[in-house]
Amino acid sequence: MRTSIIITTLLFFFQVYAQKCVHSNLSKEYDFKTSLIRETKNNELSNECEVVINIINKTTKTGQIIKFHSDWMLNGDYKDCKTVRSYTTKFNHKAVAQDNDFGDLIIADFNFDEKDDIAIKAESGGNGGPLYKFYLQENNKNFVEDKYLSNIVTFFPVDINAKSKTLKTKVYANAYEQQETIYKANKINGNWKIISQRLIK
Repeated sequence: MRTSIIITTLLFFFQVYAQKCVHSNLSKEYDFKTSLIRETKNNELSNECEVVINIINKTTKTGQIIKFHSDWMLNGDYKDCKTVRSYTTKFNHKAVAQDNDFGDLIIADFNFDEKDDIAIKAESGGNGGPLYKFYLQENNKNFVEDKYLSNIVTFFPVDINAKSKTLKTKVYANAYEQQETIYKANKINGNWKIISQRLIK
């Protein structure tokens, strides 16, 4: 009797809540399945969760799984399957990004090599907006995290300029100004550097 009470208590304390979406309209080459596995403690949703992205090649049906832990994901994130966008297929690409939130999953060509890349919401963030992890597609069709984009750029760019090969972010620096930063990709080695940074009102 005592054992069953303990087990019941533990199950009540630690449960898993999953949100799942399937996206077939973000890429001409890939389908995406997103899962947010959120812990609940004491019957309340936790902000900690595991993000899982299943990438499936439309032709070969082979796939890749991207999985990472998030320390801070608010309840509204990954809840609506429509909060995604694609600059490849133009799905939702002109949707208004309120509070710098461009969506849970975004498909675009971030390094200007004419291949689909992925930005995945990694943290809900603060007043600057959500933080993203960026995965670039290699020649073997594997998606590999770009540490510079994920750890330095972190915010989704408000402008992706294929002509100048630059990404531009705008993030609130204080109550009155935004910090605009422009990053440029090196065509030869693929490395990034900041070429412009300023405060704007």
